[in-house]
This record gives sequence, C-alpha cells and structure tokens, in this order.
Amino acid sequence: MHTTPVPADNNPLESGYWGIQAASDNLIISCNTDAESRRYLVIVNKNVNEARDVFLQFEDDTNLAQIPEMTLLASKDGKICFTMAPGGGKLFEIAK
Repeated sequence: MHTTPVPADNNPLESGYWGIQAASDNLIISCNTDAESRRYLVIVNKNVNEARDVFLQFEDDTNLAQIPEMTLLASKDGKICFTMAPGGGKLFEIAK
C-alpha cells in the first residue's frame, strides 16, 4: 500500500489497517504474517534522493522490533518515529 501520493492502479494505505491510523507521505507499506502468526511491516522510503524522518500512528500502544537487530521502537501515545535512508527500506516485527 502507498501513502500519499498514490500511484495510479495502486492501493492507498487505509486508516485502521493493522491498527495503522496514519503515516508519513511518500512511503510503501507492506503487511505480512508468517506461519507462526507473527506480524511484520516492510516500510520503504519512495524518495530515492533524500533521507527522511518517518512516523507511524497506531490506534493503540504498538511497538515495533526492527529486524535483524531486534531494536525495539516503543510508541508514545501510539506514535512511532524513525529515520529512513534515501530509497531505503526497513523490516519490523509488530510487538504489542
């Protein structure tokens, strides 16, 4: 799914999907579940020219563990912030 702007023939991020209420613009967000029902987010910065600060706003206190480092990003009032490299991607496990 894409945050604004959404390319033609692509799906926009829907508010409430997997508890995500809002997110920074210019991202691709993919939601995946493994065989053990663990949930993962793949976040990609569509801007290949500039690093950027990114936020995800969740409907509750959701935490993310960045893989493979397993660095925990704890939410503050449901909001998680992090920085992404130009065109970079990050993989997170959702940890409630």
